[in-house]
Amino acid sequence: MPTPRRVERFVIRAKLLLLVASIFVSVVGIELSLRMFTQFPMHDRDANRKNHDALGYVVDPELSDIDEFGFRNPEGTGVVDWVAIGDSFTYGFGVASEESWPAQLADRLKSPVYNYGVGGYGIVHYRWLFDRALERKPRAIVLALFLANDLADACKLAPMEYWKSELRERGLDFSHCDQTKRAMARDRSGPSDPPSLGSFTLSTAVGSALKELIWRPLQRYRHPERFVRVRYGQSETVLWKRRVGLHRRYTDITRPEIAVAVDALELFLDEMIEAARASSTRFGVLFVPSKENVFLESVDPRDPFYPKIERTVAQERELTEELERFLRERNVPRANALACLQARFAIRLYPEDANGHPRAPGYTCYAEAAEPLVQKPRSESP
Repeated sequence: MPTPRRVERFVIRAKLLLLVASIFVSVVGIELSLRMFTQFPMHDRDANRKNHDALGYVVDPELSDIDEFGFRNPEGTGVVDWVAIGDSFTYGFGVASEESWPAQLADRLKSPVYNYGVGGYGIVHYRWLFDRALERKPRAIVLALFLANDLADACKLAPMEYWKSELRERGLDFSHCDQTKRAMARDRSGPSDPPSLGSFTLSTAVGSALKELIWRPLQRYRHPERFVRVRYGQSETVLWKRRVGLHRRYTDITRPEIAVAVDALELFLDEMIEAARASSTRFGVLFVPSKENVFLESVDPRDPFYPKIERTVAQERELTEELERFLRERNVPRANALACLQARFAIRLYPEDANGHPRAPGYTCYAEAAEPLVQKPRSESP
């Protein structure tokens, strides 16, 4: 017969086991609810990725809004009239699938837009995706360029066996990529990320929510020196100084790896233009401005960090102007979402944190800017 002490220990263990089981069931319930009713997990970093021979990675097709090829197309891969190519700004980072700009453009056009956007993609990814887009025989393709890091992202694919011969045949030398790759690695482990939660925060809805809603606000509170506060309209947001510095590095054409990336982009654009015209496919380029570009005129010029933001934005704008001239000379439609974003400061366009991606109204600006790119002007009509 068990003694009273043994019975007491058994009861305590049973209660602890019940408590652990209750916590586990609650967490699973919250996880499932977040996955069903919110855009968590955020799909950033290495979470939810599958390896790809040419692209390095695609998004895991097992996710609810990802198609069989690893791209964010919840409705599947049927007949497509229009195609969007880009990075996380085309994917729709931080918003639901229907709030991404390709989905909003589809609503405007009343016709499907296939979304080839994935976070971390750059100009080399875009070149490969353009050929896949043409295979779908769309009426138009829009390439969305985020120049603040698209050139540097070329360094991700340059060392891959698939691309070494492709780039060499085009006379492109990306051997200077080491410093850029190290800088990008530092960005991936910045102070806004919770080191103790690790991969958990990157692969679960609960962890992602904790990171976005608790950890990052706590970091901004503890380290205000890492950010610049910006007020616009009735809203407020912050610019992360580290990201401003990285964007300045990534748009500095005096750096060998960025200079060769500009050459590569122009060469790729010429190839895309020729291929699009040969297949009678309309091709346009959308320029997506960085957050510091959008808010430069709203930053206090007396802030000690202002000159660095100003220099970063000047580089981005000069690079944009150069590429706009390049496209204009080739009679390629182009658009810039900057004016739309700056004209809507009365709306809460960006989160209050250092995230460089807008809220849904910001993606609406991208869709509005892209819409004329896929439609023939009256002068071209038969």
